[in-house]
Amino acid sequence: MLDFKKIPWPVYLRLILGIAGIGGGLHNLIDPIGFIERMKGFAVTTPFIWYGDLLNNIFVPNATLVVYSLAAITIFGGILLIFGLFINLGCLLGIPVCLHFIFSAPLQAIINVPLMIALLIVLFSKRSRRYSLDEKIFKKFQKS
Repeated sequence: MLDFKKIPWPVYLRLILGIAGIGGGLHNLIDPIGFIERMKGFAVTTPFIWYGDLLNNIFVPNATLVVYSLAAITIFGGILLIFGLFINLGCLLGIPVCLHFIFSAPLQAIINVPLMIALLIVLFSKRSRRYSLDEKIFKKFQKS
């Protein structure tokens, strides 16, 4: 029987981040028009002029592609983190998403800076690999 007290805390952190990634991606899929409108607002209100230009010149004209790409990236990254498959890739997919929201809406830094720190903890923690498919695959190849 699995003893939940022996599971390292980075594993729980990895699972929480995976759930948050899937939830964020599904939110974009459910309300793509709202996300596009928020992105247009971010382009005007961001204090980073260079990022506002990036939003206005690249992201907003391709808003539909950006919304669905961002949703796919966050859902895929969340699934990777939950199953513990390619954990590094799952974390590396989430960090640019956090940076996007930090630069576009600095008030969201309250949420996204801790999320990015948590992703970095999972990325660099060996203990986050416990109870993961990565661990199972690595052990199988190590025995060969």
